Amino acid sequence: MIKNFLKIIFFISIFSLFRGEIFADCEAVEVPLQTKVITNSVNNIREGACKTAKLQGKTRIGVTYDIVAEAGEYYKVMIDGQARYIFKEGVDLVNENKELGQANAETPKTSEVSFEDEIGKYWLSLYNGERVKLGLKPYTYDNRLQNSAKVWAKISSDRG
Repeated sequence: MIKNFLKIIFFISIFSLFRGEIFADCEAVEVPLQTKVITNSVNNIREGACKTAKLQGKTRIGVTYDIVAEAGEYYKVMIDGQARYIFKEGVDLVNENKELGQANAETPKTSEVSFEDEIGKYWLSLYNGERVKLGLKPYTYDNRLQNSAKVWAKISSDRG
């Protein structure tokens, strides 16, 4: 009887010690900010600043939000009078010096055009021709994705 009681006390004490680490994902310190963000991808809108928080919807690309605070990997924004959280990687900060139209401006083209870029653009034009025939919206060429693919290809080739 006493052994069972001691086991229960032991497990309760272990649980209370690790409780902070288990639930720390959703307890982010908020740092007040006064700026705007514009979404560059479709993001989940969450109730809390963690991946396990309840979803409240999704953002659309190009929508501007006022940031209330920064909480870990998320920005706290006001949506319809409610405090919600959006993942930082899916938004671009808007500087006060820039207009909102310039926030998503592409990087200037360089004179260096690779053969792979030209092939990618050619296949994209063929693919978009078929999408238009089907009544779908054509895709746009995103140079950031191409650069990301090159980085991963280099990492893969370095590993062997």
